[in-house]
Amino acid sequence: MNSTARSTEDEASTTKNSGERLRKLEKRVAQLEKRLEEEKSSPEGLLTVKEVADYLSVSKRTVERIIDRGRLNPLWVGGQRRFEPEGIRSYLRNST
Repeated sequence: MNSTARSTEDEASTTKNSGERLRKLEKRVAQLEKRLEEEKSSPEGLLTVKEVADYLSVSKRTVERIIDRGRLNPLWVGGQRRFEPEGIRSYLRNST
């Protein structure tokens, strides 16, 4: 095999490998974006009334009504209401 033929084969092989690497990278990026989106939609840490309202896509007043009805139980931290993520998840499971 002459050097020109070998060079052409090497270029074709490199292009094929580059294409495969690019597809793998695109797939990995899509997986990471999906994971980030899932993490955004899953609250972690203690949440404020506003954060709960944003997460549930309701007003702060609606969250206060839910609290008044005893369906969400806040923790009091320094005189402020905070909510555990599991309490929010439990509320969502039981409200349907």
